[in-house]
Amino acid sequence: MARGLYIAFTHPRDDSVEDEFNEWYTTHHLPEILAMEGVTSAVRYKSADPEASHRYMAAYTLDGDLPEIVARIHADAGNRTPTTASRTDPGSEFRLFEFVEEQHAE
Repeated sequence: MARGLYIAFTHPRDDSVEDEFNEWYTTHHLPEILAMEGVTSAVRYKSADPEASHRYMAAYTLDGDLPEIVARIHADAGNRTPTTASRTDPGSEFRLFEFVEEQHAE
C-alpha cells in the first residue's frame, strides 16, 4: 500500500457563483470524496495570486493503490452531487503524487 496526495486545481465558473461553488465543495463534494475507500483526509486552499488560472486547490491524502483510488474517484463522478458553479474552460486540473518523506519543525 502506498500513501499519496491527489491535487485538484479548480475554479468557479465566474465570480457571481463563487459562494455557491464553495458551499457545494464544503457540503457535498469533500464529504462525498472522503467517504470513498482509500481517501483519508482533504484540505482546500485559495490562491494568493489573483491572476492564477485556477483559484482553488484541494489536496486529498490517499492510502492504498493510488492509481486505483484515483480511477474510482473519476469513475464515481456521475454518482456525486453535481454543480453548475464549476468552470469548465479551463477545466479542473489534477496531479497525483506518491509520498516520499515528511519532516516537522522542532
